[in-house]
Amino acid sequence: MELPKFLKKRKRNGKNVLEFVMKNKPKQRTKSDTVPNKFVGVDLQVRGNEEKSRNWYKTKLELLAQNCEQVAYIFATQFATGCRISEILSIEAKDILEDGRIIIQRAKRGEITALHPGDAIEYLIKCRLINMNPWDWLSYNFVWRAYKKAGIGEVVGKRQRQSVTHIIRHKIAAMIRNEGKNENAITGALGHKSKNTKEHYGK
Repeated sequence: MELPKFLKKRKRNGKNVLEFVMKNKPKQRTKSDTVPNKFVGVDLQVRGNEEKSRNWYKTKLELLAQNCEQVAYIFATQFATGCRISEILSIEAKDILEDGRIIIQRAKRGEITALHPGDAIEYLIKCRLINMNPWDWLSYNFVWRAYKKAGIGEVVGKRQRQSVTHIIRHKIAAMIRNEGKNENAITGALGHKSKNTKEHYGK
């Protein structure tokens, strides 16, 4: 089977990773497959206690897991941390702590912080143990298409554009507002450099 060009150029610990990736590539599931128990009935690491948001999260997580578990882990991490997809995809094995928390450098604020990855914690700990970058072979476009296929995406903002990978950040902002917390909490949760950039989130 011919591999994507980007995989042919990747190196891991100074060695070609083609063979490694083929052994650890995302597992494709059929609709008839049952969803793994690890994605069902878990104690969700989400911001807020809204039942609607929890149900939305569980439903989308299960849909993603049916097609590609690695993307489901990305979704879980994003919903738990509020990180951008680009920030999550850049995580390497060395960025994962022993307890499963991930070291993230915010794209816009530049600050470095340790965050709990929610339901992806077991997967990330395994990646740390085998020194494997968790999403080395996935691209932003791959994740975007998987989200879109799972029905993740809503029209938000004054410009009325559909948000796909960013919609989770909107939902986190909405949950924080509904909890009655200070607007500064949204700035910190979403990793914004300026307090003004949070204004169009969650409204």
